[in-house]
Amino acid sequence: MQNMKQPELPVNYAFKYGLQFGIVLIVLNLTNYIFRLEGKSLLVSGTLSFVTFSVSIVAICLATIHYRKNALGGYISYGHAISFSVSFMFFAAVASGVVSFIYFKWIDGFYLGWRMATIKEMVVQFYYNMNVPDETIDMVEDMLGEEVPSPVNAFIGQITGDVLRGLIIALVAALFLQKKPSIFDEPKM
Repeated sequence: MQNMKQPELPVNYAFKYGLQFGIVLIVLNLTNYIFRLEGKSLLVSGTLSFVTFSVSIVAICLATIHYRKNALGGYISYGHAISFSVSFMFFAAVASGVVSFIYFKWIDGFYLGWRMATIKEMVVQFYYNMNVPDETIDMVEDMLGEEVPSPVNAFIGQITGDVLRGLIIALVAALFLQKKPSIFDEPKM
């Protein structure tokens, strides 16, 4: 019998690359938390979101291309690319979420309260600048409430948001990353 190496499972690739990207998300999130960038202005918050989204696009594309090339012999279907990308983002989100949970729970327990108050203040200020009637602004303030999410709720929300972002990116990126064998290619035995 020949000594054949077992191919690595797709989840192993997603886990490995996801953890690597998770480190990037951890750095971005901790930079945001420590310097409280979300509270600076809408421009800074928007820029931070744009950077995170852009880095996510690049990471998903690079990971999927590397996976396609090294594990699948250069070919991947649309559905397989989406599946891999979402798995990749899930592992990155869990790594990032665990660090965020630790930060919210034991390092800066006031961060989530500050964040909610800041978001509420920014939304109200935006509505005032847009000349929205006071009754509507009061209604929005009531809807935002005073409740501060727990670190567990923030953890779950972060994972959900990151995976959803990954799915949205994957739906588009997979269109360009899919690669099917040509009908003229000889099958590899």
